[in-house]
Amino acid sequence: MSDTESRLACLEKSVDDLTKRQDWTLSNERAHIESILCQRVNFLLVFVGLVLAAASQSKGYLFVGIVLTFGTIAIAIIAVPIFRAQHRLNINIGMLEATHVSNLIKGRANGAPCRLINSSRRNWVGYLLPIVCLIGMFTFMVLAWSKCF
Repeated sequence: MSDTESRLACLEKSVDDLTKRQDWTLSNERAHIESILCQRVNFLLVFVGLVLAAASQSKGYLFVGIVLTFGTIAIAIIAVPIFRAQHRLNINIGMLEATHVSNLIKGRANGAPCRLINSSRRNWVGYLLPIVCLIGMFTFMVLAWSKCF
């Protein structure tokens, strides 16, 4: 048996073991993804604060521009996993809502749509917040390179 075949057999056994487990549910997956999303967004906010603090303490427009340029590139790189985690969370919640028996989760009471419950703000964290941070940092970078500070 070659090395590749043994790895494939081990992988198939692991997949079989995971499919037989009953303690990991879709609700547990949702909680796990929410935790990952929260950690990534918190890291983004701390990183934005650190970049802005470093830029405010830099001497000269050249150093401010360099700090903000690297900060903008890093924020763009950090935002991609946040988008991916938010997308996975939306898929998980959609699957939970499709299979859950409660009408309250679907935002309906007696069959009538309830706008207050149905309007979700969870996409603000995963999509809007990183975009706002990126646009703000890009704006500060352009202002720094144009010597407006």
